[in-house]
Amino acid sequence: RPTAQSCPPPRPPTVDECRRPRGRCAAVRAASLAPEGRLAPDLLRRRRWTGSQAGLRARERRRNVREAFDIHPRWAGEVAGKTVLLVDDVLTTGATAEACARVLQRGGVRHVDVLTLARVVRPTV
Repeated sequence: RPTAQSCPPPRPPTVDECRRPRGRCAAVRAASLAPEGRLAPDLLRRRRWTGSQAGLRARERRRNVREAFDIHPRWAGEVAGKTVLLVDDVLTTGATAEACARVLQRGGVRHVDVLTLARVVRPTV
């Protein structure tokens, strides 16, 4: 459960998102949720370019984002033992959120909650 200690980071944007005027949707939403002075938009950063996830299957998405993120060094000591609310605009397979949560937990974060603005639902036939 998010607490006053939470520092909501958005997942790191893709190159394409940085170029689009509204490409930082998750960052804007995270800013609106953060308690005063508790926003950490640069907590996570991309270690490498991953390309678009569009059109990839779940397994390919997980492989695409594996080891793609790390904790920004300036936050390394700040997050240990904390609960973090990770904000993402769309959850499709959860691969990106899972990769980000793993990095945060390896960095000492006690608990990661994920808030998404939309969830992709596949029709069941």
